[in-house]
Amino acid sequence: MLTRTIYFSGLRASSLLLIVILTGVAIQATVLASPKDDRITAGQRLYREGRGVSGAAITAMVQGDVPLSGTQMTCQSCHGRSGMGTIESGRIPPGITGPLLFAPDKRTRDQRRRPAYTEKTLARAIRKGVDAAGKPLDPLMPRFQLGDRDVAALAAYLRQLGTVPSPGVGSDSLRLATLIAGDVDPAVVQAELDVIKAFVATRNRSGRQRLRGGHAPGDKREIFRKWSLDIWRLQGPPGSWRAQIATHYRKRPVFAMIGGLAAGSWQPVHEFCEARQMPCMLPDIDLPPADESGFYSFYFSRGLRLEAEIIASELKAKGLAGNVLSIVDGNDKNTPSVMAAAAFEQAITRRTGQVQTLDMRRDSVQELLAGNQSKLKSSAIVLWLNAAGLQKLAAKGMQSEVPAFLSSTLLDSHWDKIPATLRSRAMLVHLSALPDEPDPSLQRFRAWARVRHVSIRHVRHQALAYFACLAFAESTKHAGLYLSRDYVLDLLNHSSTLTAYLPLYTRAGITPGQRVLSRGGYLVDLAGGARPLWVVP
Repeated sequence: MLTRTIYFSGLRASSLLLIVILTGVAIQATVLASPKDDRITAGQRLYREGRGVSGAAITAMVQGDVPLSGTQMTCQSCHGRSGMGTIESGRIPPGITGPLLFAPDKRTRDQRRRPAYTEKTLARAIRKGVDAAGKPLDPLMPRFQLGDRDVAALAAYLRQLGTVPSPGVGSDSLRLATLIAGDVDPAVVQAELDVIKAFVATRNRSGRQRLRGGHAPGDKREIFRKWSLDIWRLQGPPGSWRAQIATHYRKRPVFAMIGGLAAGSWQPVHEFCEARQMPCMLPDIDLPPADESGFYSFYFSRGLRLEAEIIASELKAKGLAGNVLSIVDGNDKNTPSVMAAAAFEQAITRRTGQVQTLDMRRDSVQELLAGNQSKLKSSAIVLWLNAAGLQKLAAKGMQSEVPAFLSSTLLDSHWDKIPATLRSRAMLVHLSALPDEPDPSLQRFRAWARVRHVSIRHVRHQALAYFACLAFAESTKHAGLYLSRDYVLDLLNHSSTLTAYLPLYTRAGITPGQRVLSRGGYLVDLAGGARPLWVVP
């Protein structure tokens, strides 16, 4: 056993999300010597998953007589992954991290004072709903039926929760990074960096002026932390990116990554952030990871993978999934065209369809280019091509004799570059707002950029970078003095008001537990025969 002294300052949070009042206090927190201690591992499982030491789901009663399983409502459900509390049915559960729970609560209002919890009084609170001062807890708090071993495991986990500072945080500083991976258009890179740098500079100029004092006598004033931004540039194939990120991080650890661009799959970056438990805030990418189970990474949409799912869903619904022809134009497996086609193969196969994939650079497609698609007996064609690829097909005489589907992402929204010969039976998948769709949030961004003299050259990329910065800033502002990675993301889970500022993705939003903001996209009839259809596969 070892004893570590931890100095914990008062927490200041916005009234929009929570008002938690904590005075500064120096405490002695007992921490187990090894973070791999079996009790801590079991306690973490109980806290996050609602499973006891035996591995079985624990049970509880809510509102006195409503039974439920611990897996239905875990400790994390209300107190958050950070242990600092989230909004639940209009109420704000208290923070239960080690430095708070196992120390006296000396807040100025008498009715909220209590002594430090012990393992015995913690067991009473969990089982009977009575706090360390002998006062009843909120009826919303479930009464869990825990054995002594379960209580001991949970206590061990809570004692170390919140005791380790997040990397990148100083007493008056916060270090961030944005990431540029692969062969990204330098003009797009510079345009996005202009926005992020302007946001950081504006925040650093005005942030100190917006600080406020505590809510009660003795509460500490908010701390101003100056943001600094590192730019991590990754070269070479995606397979080498994770090692390069690790080198950057080892030299200068950061609290979070904001925005970012990548020419290729974001999977290596995602894996690094999840492994390091580092927030990755809304990168501007076309190929997010296939797995959405992570906690630390937020994405605008699933990009090309979502387009593949929408097309496969539509083909299945229309009875056209029997023999689909998919055409790509790529020189290796990391090319967006090739990766999109691979995602489509998986999506259509799950729907009992069949697909044949041809590569314009390698495979013979003379029959297709000659307009004899019927010889291939295809039920539909999916063209994972950019504007240049479509022009190449059209120049060689391709016409659409069966329904064709195009990717707006690969076309980079250049719909005017789609050859007329392909429009007669073609559908375009488009993931963001339609060109004529009102988007007040985009106008807000334009106004912000104009005031700060930021030149708008690539509005889509720049608007998304602005929102990534805004979402992170909002969450850190609500975290106040208690700036930890998990707490910032817990707060972001409940930042539904941010949706009003989300540009381009007009049917998206932030909800608890959701790491992808937009779940659907439009199917646009390029022949003009039908109104665009919103599809959530």
